[in-house]
Amino acid sequence: MWIECGYKISDLERAFENADSAREGIDELVKVADHLLAEARKKEENGREYAAVEYYHRASLYYVRASWSILDDENEDKLDWHNRGLDAYKKVAELNSQYEIEKIDIDLPFHSEQMAAYFHKCGQEDAPTVLFVPGMDMQKEEFPNTPNNRFINRGMNVLAIDGPGQGETRLRGVCDDEPDKYQRAGSAAVDWLADQPEVDPSRIGVAGFSMGSYWGPRIAYEDERVSAVAVGMGCWYSKDILFNQAQPFFKKRYMYMAGMEDEDEFDEFAEDMTLYGIAENIDTPILIMHGEYDELQTREQAKLLYNNLAGPKQLQLYENEFHPMGGAGPDLMNDFVDWFPQVWSGEIEDDHAVAKLMPDYPVDSYIPSPRFEFLSQDNRPY
Repeated sequence: MWIECGYKISDLERAFENADSAREGIDELVKVADHLLAEARKKEENGREYAAVEYYHRASLYYVRASWSILDDENEDKLDWHNRGLDAYKKVAELNSQYEIEKIDIDLPFHSEQMAAYFHKCGQEDAPTVLFVPGMDMQKEEFPNTPNNRFINRGMNVLAIDGPGQGETRLRGVCDDEPDKYQRAGSAAVDWLADQPEVDPSRIGVAGFSMGSYWGPRIAYEDERVSAVAVGMGCWYSKDILFNQAQPFFKKRYMYMAGMEDEDEFDEFAEDMTLYGIAENIDTPILIMHGEYDELQTREQAKLLYNNLAGPKQLQLYENEFHPMGGAGPDLMNDFVDWFPQVWSGEIEDDHAVAKLMPDYPVDSYIPSPRFEFLSQDNRPY
């Protein structure tokens, strides 16, 4: 999935191939970013702006990824890398000739500081627009992929935010320390979008990956102006696997996002991070994309969300995929983006309810394993 965001295999190999620790890999990734930044400047000086955008974009990705890895806001490396990433992306916005990117700040109802975002404009007035909600391990610079923006290519605007606890907004002191805070921030983003001449207020959607797949439905629950949702790699119900069984960094990461240092306090907060009692009240059309072996949320919980949703819905379960779902990346991304025009064109009807297997080997002779029968409502695998 990093490749789908614009990362390059050759860059990652240079950084991590010979690294003996995560920190060494991060330091090497910064060296790659430094090289790309220098190359971007050369391309720009020589009038090769299209190439310069790609180099600036890759540099920005690696700087913000390096900054993300450090959970101390006073750390000089974190702040330096973060600022270099923002500066590189500023050049992306300045030089990008394919479409306009505007850096914006959105007022929040619960904090004096503003939420940072980028508004990717498709160049039309009253256009459909998607609010993209990054996951716990993402920042607004990482998605959509500017050189290959599938939303723009389909005539949609995109608003990519750093929500409470994320990226630039977290460094401004805005934490995600209340169960409904992120969804209220999402509603504030919808407020901003509804006032823009480029946006059709009747066609505003929400998309999210990983933890964004949890926040996305909550934003739709909070704000009835959201008319379509697409989410992938879910974290919808119990966070016990995520915070108590998976790698310890996940819990440390979210405690940083919440601005909490006391683990007992955080555990109590995390108990309310669920869609129980909420999904049942969401009638917005929702696409759910989930890996069969997702290590943070079981396939049974994907089916539970599908069953509990009150409106049009579609579940796509990807065989043999784990949480990043990288093996299905290109196919997943196209379905993810195409869900929105399907909804807004009326193709998805009010009684739409489809749960289907996305087989690893989609051949005519393929017979799904009995393990997929849980998708069925009449003992026949989809």
